[in-house]
Amino acid sequence: MNAPVSSAQLTGEDLLQTARCEDLLYEQIRQVSVLGDFERRIIDALKGSGANLLEGARGVGKSMLLRMAEIELDNTFQTE
Repeated sequence: MNAPVSSAQLTGEDLLQTARCEDLLYEQIRQVSVLGDFERRIIDALKGSGANLLEGARGVGKSMLLRMAEIELDNTFQTE
């Protein structure tokens, strides 16, 4: 019988098959994220002051961008 796999033990292929960003840990999000200039500008805008509206079709990565912004803000919270 196979032992259950914890989220920390998922392989890269398993991570890509994960249906929801909310099911991933911070480290797993960093592992699968590929950020280009466009995504970097969105994350920087999300981290800035003021309200932002992020819209798009289901599954295009809105939650992933929000989580990446959250991760970056958490990393710099103590110093900034």
